[in-house]
Amino acid sequence: MKSKKLLSEFVLFFCVTFAVSLVVSFLYGYLVHGTAAVDWELSFRNGILFGLIFPLVEWFRGKKK
Repeated sequence: MKSKKLLSEFVLFFCVTFAVSLVVSFLYGYLVHGTAAVDWELSFRNGILFGLIFPLVEWFRGKKK
């Protein structure tokens, strides 16, 4: 896998995971606690974590073949 493709997949997974995590933390806070607060730290952490893991897993799978 080329580094350009790896970077583009990182950005894609980061954005999707970040957006989903924002929505989930907002809805959880609003529905359970009654306050509309977003957990930004958790959203960034999840975005970076899944943005790194998923493209690297595919990269290592491609190397075995």
